[in-house]
Amino acid sequence: MTAYPAPRPRTPLVWWLSMGALVVLGAAGSLWVMWVAATGETLEAVFTGFLPMAVVAVLWLVVAVIGGANYRMYWPSAAVPVLFVTTLAVLWLGVPHKAGWLLSRSALDRAAADCVESDDSTRIGVYEFSRVTRIPGGCQFHLEDPGMLSRDGFAHLPNGPAGVSTAKKASYSYSPHDGQWYEYDLIIDYTD
Repeated sequence: MTAYPAPRPRTPLVWWLSMGALVVLGAAGSLWVMWVAATGETLEAVFTGFLPMAVVAVLWLVVAVIGGANYRMYWPSAAVPVLFVTTLAVLWLGVPHKAGWLLSRSALDRAAADCVESDDSTRIGVYEFSRVTRIPGGCQFHLEDPGMLSRDGFAHLPNGPAGVSTAKKASYSYSPHDGQWYEYDLIIDYTD
């Protein structure tokens, strides 16, 4: 007598809808995190993107275990982890940052040519700047919400940063970005 495995139980519609909703939420979270990373708002990405994605991951785990244990549905459950791993790889490779720069470069070139000083918040390309200041040898664009892990802004310095003067207690550290463009970080001296 030969024993055959029991037929796979029919997967209920509610499981498919739950998994589909989690894939859509995961994709929306991934796109949001990449957009925020492109605009340079690193800290915001953590709170508005990664934390909700962690909730999606926990819910996915519950739905995936139910699907695997009860209905032997494994392949649809792979969508969310593949999506998250792909998002992390894209972020690690710096693709959003490069895309944000490419989308904004021409607008920043035009703004740097005029270098109209402003203390008002302004959007140039995908970046939101808190102010624009004229500095010796160029123009400096201060990001609105740079976060702790990213640059403080961009500077257009056709002759390089060598001639840029800095204040006594604070200075800027410039690193080459693209041609005459530099990224900078504000460094404050707290020793005195």
